[in-house]
Amino acid sequence: MRVRFLFAASAALFAACSPAPAAVSAPAADAKPVIEITDAFVSEPAGANTVTGAGMIISVTGAPTTLVGASSEIAGNVEIHEMSHEGGMMKMQKVDAVDIAPGKPLEMTHGSDYHLMLFDVDLNRFTGESADILLTFKDASGTEQTVRAEAAIVPPGG
Repeated sequence: MRVRFLFAASAALFAACSPAPAAVSAPAADAKPVIEITDAFVSEPAGANTVTGAGMIISVTGAPTTLVGASSEIAGNVEIHEMSHEGGMMKMQKVDAVDIAPGKPLEMTHGSDYHLMLFDVDLNRFTGESADILLTFKDASGTEQTVRAEAAIVPPGG
């Protein structure tokens, strides 16, 4: 009986002397997303083609956000596209929005699931120049934020 008492007393003493577990806190309800865009590019259209692709890496901290639109000075229309595999075939389709969580960047790069498609592209812009892409985001409260990305124009397919 005495051994059980010592064991119980030792366990209680050990627990009392141990540091309290770290509190895990959720983001504040009023936290706003902070958006960072890196590695932005637009592929120069090949020949007389007026359609091309663009991409970048979009990171967010503070709170999640949703990419809901894009536009550019060099294109008549910009759409968000998703690549998927169906029945062994690659399929590309327009999507209205893409959610971005803190710590999980949206990679819009060659071979990734998402990219931007630019239509009616100005053919007077060339590799080595840059173009602005305006990205529109919407947070959980419905507040919209527009962020400008300066995209390098790269060789076709580059």
